[in-house]
Amino acid sequence: MPDDDELANLLDDPDEPGPRSSNRCQEQTPEPSHAGQRPTPEPSHAGQEPTPGPSHAGQEPTPGPSHAGQEPTPGQEQRKLTQPRNRRMIPLWRQMGATNSALDPPEWLGNIEPATTVRNPVEYFRDFFTPDIMHDIVSQSNLYATQKDVTRSLNLSVPEFEQFMGSLFAMSLVKLSSSRLYWKAKLQCPMISENMSRDRWEEIKANVHFNDNSTLPNNNSDKLFKVRPLLTHLAAKFRAIPKPQRLCVDEQMVPFKGRGTHQEKSALVDDVEVRAVKWMDNRSVKLLSTFASVEPKSECKRYDKKKKSTVMIPCPAIVLEYNKFMGGVDLMDSLLSLYRIHTRSKKYYHKLLFHFLDVTVVNCWLLYRRDCKDLGIPSRKIMMLQEFKLSLAEALLLEGKSVLVRKRGRPSSAGSIAAEFQRKKREFPATKAIPGDEIRTDGYHHYPVVMVRGRCKNPNCKSVPVFFCNKCKVHLCITKDKNCFLEFHTK
Repeated sequence: MPDDDELANLLDDPDEPGPRSSNRCQEQTPEPSHAGQRPTPEPSHAGQEPTPGPSHAGQEPTPGPSHAGQEPTPGQEQRKLTQPRNRRMIPLWRQMGATNSALDPPEWLGNIEPATTVRNPVEYFRDFFTPDIMHDIVSQSNLYATQKDVTRSLNLSVPEFEQFMGSLFAMSLVKLSSSRLYWKAKLQCPMISENMSRDRWEEIKANVHFNDNSTLPNNNSDKLFKVRPLLTHLAAKFRAIPKPQRLCVDEQMVPFKGRGTHQEKSALVDDVEVRAVKWMDNRSVKLLSTFASVEPKSECKRYDKKKKSTVMIPCPAIVLEYNKFMGGVDLMDSLLSLYRIHTRSKKYYHKLLFHFLDVTVVNCWLLYRRDCKDLGIPSRKIMMLQEFKLSLAEALLLEGKSVLVRKRGRPSSAGSIAAEFQRKKREFPATKAIPGDEIRTDGYHHYPVVMVRGRCKNPNCKSVPVFFCNKCKVHLCITKDKNCFLEFHTK
């Protein structure tokens, strides 16, 4: 889409010189020299004979190109036939008249299938952050950490990266001045502090990566190289969202105030007619459309400073279309600003990641609202964006992950289950072994089942409970006075 300066040049005064009579695309043909072709000489100047170019073995120099009023030579005609068709197409804009400029809206062929169910927030999110892109991010992050220091590996996994993203969403809902404050006991942010340690969170943040630095070309011109895989993936996912008939592309808000004159030009771009309109309001307003135009014009009210009264001025149809549908872009900006991820970082691509995550969440929420409306769910039962994002953060932090209460400070072996068990085994060598810490405290699939009574394996407990851990294969107490089952799996 052209920027303000480019569009202003396209919509310049119609009396200025320039090609305006054609609705086709101008072809700029490069003149490369190929093997077996005669080289093209320099063009002749006034009062000079054309200078032949350098001749090659078995070839004769070809005279320069013809000028206005001259017939092309046979050699030029031959080159025109044999040159490749790698031509850059530049649209030529033609001035539209004051009447009969209305465009017929194209036939709407799209169709949005009505929803049959409303899913959980995390299910909408995983439609965009699919397993393949998650594995790519984790792989590139682990590679980047190794490239920085071969002696230290990140060992990041997909569930842990989901927890990292969940913590970012939770932080966006409860804003603190520094990310380290979320782990302060006085501020009480257990959703974050109890699911990931501060040092591990900062380690993941420092190493999150999306592209292999070793493949960066020396003459790289892609300023988004570091986030290109993620950007390409999300762009394809966003484009696949079923869209309504009218779409508005906006860059900034333009206030419409004040005189009513306009200019309109038309061009073919990729076989699609595009109209560019410049409307003089309080300042010039420039719009581009594939279906709207100046006609049919209407009128709008504006205050005239000279007359000191309200007057009616002509308003192009394209302006009314823009005002009617531009709200979607402003709505997106407004929703993004409500709960934006504000985590600071010195790496520019981190800010891009945070923005991509915010946009994905808003898109997920809008799809969720569309599904709710299709199913006739009352507005009072539809989650607001804040509730939706909180549910998503909770799912990413807790779903299928270990939830362990971690003590502050340096870990100590004194009083731990393993240390107490080793002391007991020295006194009673026949004591049955218990699983190692990596299994006992992994937080996965430890379920109590009722079995024949056996002695509790929690040190310093002499009870004979019926409850048995199906994974550790040991008896443990669960009563209203004590919970050896929880202590055994967390201490």
